[in-house]
Amino acid sequence: MQNVFTQLLDASQRKRYFLFPPAYQSAIKNARTKGERVRVVADCIAGMTEKEIMHFHRGLQGLGA
Repeated sequence: MQNVFTQLLDASQRKRYFLFPPAYQSAIKNARTKGERVRVVADCIAGMTEKEIMHFHRGLQGLGA
């Protein structure tokens, strides 16, 4: 889960908003400070089930489903 957090936080800093689930794309685009980005990333992950996090992680690694 830490790896997903790190990758999403990096994606937010690089403005790669498309990596976020649609429900969080607007929030991450509107986050202005690192603290706000951290909060959106944490909320995004907190809203995922363990299975969703694993699927998301594999997708970020390019491993597919």
